[in-house]
Amino acid sequence: MPPAQPATGAGGSDYIHKSVTALGPYYPSAKQGNNNFRYFIYQPASPKPAAAPIAVFFHGMGANNPEVYTLWMQHLAKKGYTVIWLQYTAFPYPGLDADNNAMESYADALVRIQSDSRLVQPSRDAYGIMETGFVGHSLGSYVAMQVAGLAAQSGSPVPAPKGYFSAGAGLSLFEPIAATVPWSLKAVFLIGADDFVVCKSGTSSIWNQTPQILAENKSLIVMQSDTHGTRPLTADHAFPLTTQGFSLAVDARDYYGSWKHSVGALDCAIRGTACETYLANGTSEQLNMGVWSDGVPVTPMKWFANPAAATLPCEANSSSKF
Repeated sequence: MPPAQPATGAGGSDYIHKSVTALGPYYPSAKQGNNNFRYFIYQPASPKPAAAPIAVFFHGMGANNPEVYTLWMQHLAKKGYTVIWLQYTAFPYPGLDADNNAMESYADALVRIQSDSRLVQPSRDAYGIMETGFVGHSLGSYVAMQVAGLAAQSGSPVPAPKGYFSAGAGLSLFEPIAATVPWSLKAVFLIGADDFVVCKSGTSSIWNQTPQILAENKSLIVMQSDTHGTRPLTADHAFPLTTQGFSLAVDARDYYGSWKHSVGALDCAIRGTACETYLANGTSEQLNMGVWSDGVPVTPMKWFANPAAATLPCEANSSSKF
């Protein structure tokens, strides 16, 4: 059998909070019922903190229902983050305004939270700036980086993110990434070696469009497939999707992959913890995937200095569009 969830760590079950309060759907006041602007809020509870950092979640193409990311978002919330899930398109294919739609809904969500004293408030750094980070899957990774650039522009209604995590980044067919993405952004990219939908193309595009981000603030890791057990762990495009009742099981790919590295990236960027693991250059702790039930280690992830340095099985047959 695949490894169980570890007891400790960024992907572990040692949760600060034992439950999650789910709120929504919400819309900006002028956009009621328009699912191009729908959003949900998930806050840590049991115990309920007075304040928490914000993790903004950007869905993949066609994944317009938050339920397909439910368990991942619950994990983030139980680790102490308020999660805002944004729907930037009402249809499977995004329009030209995906980034602007996301910006409007995100700004509305922040106003909503701050205007309701019953809710967990956004935490702030020593300069009074709200502590935020972005998490994206597939095309959402690209939209997230576009929004990061918009958020850093003068007069933005939302704060620039401190951290960014991308799983299986998909290509955008529209606007390029804004050159205003902060140089200080701490960014972790995760690719599946057998992601035959996008492979490394989206990650390469985002990476190459953000040369201002310091090299020591970027980390690229690749998950390997492992068929040792009766339930193979396939490093494909869909593994980050998680929900109760969905056909995709939650397993080591989540615990040691998307869950571990998204929390780790945000913890490093916002809380200043575990940077030596999540922005490392291939340490065993960074790349560990756990152990099969018979004691055989799961094939570990690989670290690369940049996407060009990675030669992956999926490169031979990838649509590389989304």
